[in-house]
Amino acid sequence: MAHVPKVPISREESGLCPVEVRKILKVMRLICLLVMLLATATAALACGGDTDGPRVIELTTRDTAYSLDSITIKKDEQVTLRIKNEDAVEHDIQVDDLTVEKLSNAGSHDHSTKPGQLHFHVDAGPTGELTFRATTAGTYEYYCTVEGHRDLGMHGTLTIE
Repeated sequence: MAHVPKVPISREESGLCPVEVRKILKVMRLICLLVMLLATATAALACGGDTDGPRVIELTTRDTAYSLDSITIKKDEQVTLRIKNEDAVEHDIQVDDLTVEKLSNAGSHDHSTKPGQLHFHVDAGPTGELTFRATTAGTYEYYCTVEGHRDLGMHGTLTIE
């Protein structure tokens, strides 16, 4: 029969004081918590993550500038572009030569010049959203069509991979 070592059950037998035991227990609890978090994250990635809705891209307009110089999305990815206009004047966003499938438009209005064009307008103060799917890969410029705003630097790069 194999020899089973005796597990120390008293302070004298273990050689550890109560403070050391508490520290060891804290570390063990932390390790358990980290293992559970890692398992949860792994399960979420294995299941494809959150697929309940479109990816949201936040874009703020302030001082006649966009908060993002570039945006990258995947071809055929469903995206909600949320523009918060913090200026006292209206702004919009337009991408020429890109056709998108528009899925919804909230808090803004669309005055596109051609069907499927990525364009929407947000009045001074509120937030507007446009949910769309880009069907063509490439690199495009987005800009504000309000007179003079593009020249003042209100533009950026949209990359569709």
